[in-house]
Amino acid sequence: MEVDKTSLRFISWNIALVTQSQQAPDTWTQTRAVAAITRLLEANPSDVIALQEVPASWNPDIAGYLTLEAETTSHSGRIITLLSKKVVASNQIVTCPVHGSAVLVDIGGLVTVANVHLCPGPFHQERYAQLSDIVETNQNSHLLVVGDTNTRGKELAAIETLGLVTVRPPSPTLDWRRNRFHRDRPNIPRISSYYTRAFTTANIAVSGMAVWNQPTKTGDGTEFFLSDHFALSGTATTH
Repeated sequence: MEVDKTSLRFISWNIALVTQSQQAPDTWTQTRAVAAITRLLEANPSDVIALQEVPASWNPDIAGYLTLEAETTSHSGRIITLLSKKVVASNQIVTCPVHGSAVLVDIGGLVTVANVHLCPGPFHQERYAQLSDIVETNQNSHLLVVGDTNTRGKELAAIETLGLVTVRPPSPTLDWRRNRFHRDRPNIPRISSYYTRAFTTANIAVSGMAVWNQPTKTGDGTEFFLSDHFALSGTATTH
């Protein structure tokens, strides 16, 4: 899909370092997981792919996309952004990593996409500071922040004082009641949340959001999830 003057389709996914779900069979290797993630992304065309928790051992090679050299390392894995080759061919691309939390990608001066992986846990003041740095670093009047924000509902009012609008997905993007990725870790709480979400400036509307919350299936009928987080897709329209 080629970005026009108004809209941009995105996919954001924390891929959990491509580790093996504890519900996956022993034969499910990282190589097979990488192939499954690649196929899924290739089957759902978009303009921007924002990945979080990418392991050092994998440099994504997705057909039809360019993996940007600009990246940073968060508290867990790498933050990597891919753009459709059509988008790259028709727009000037300017990138800017924000150390430890985000990669900003200015697409033709039309919109900046900030691919984020904010700090986890109860440290809401640190997440606020990270988002504040992103807003101050951005040089574009249109800003789409998307990724694993780790934000809780009680933080959103403060975040909106930065001039951002909260975009809540239609369903949880993390559901450890249903997704038993960490089944055998007793310290993992069985919670659901909207950690992967979007924030935008007021001149951007996000529509058509979808949460990829269906498990993958192997040939023997085994079902499990590729990550402990669900991917999120949608379309950002500037106005």
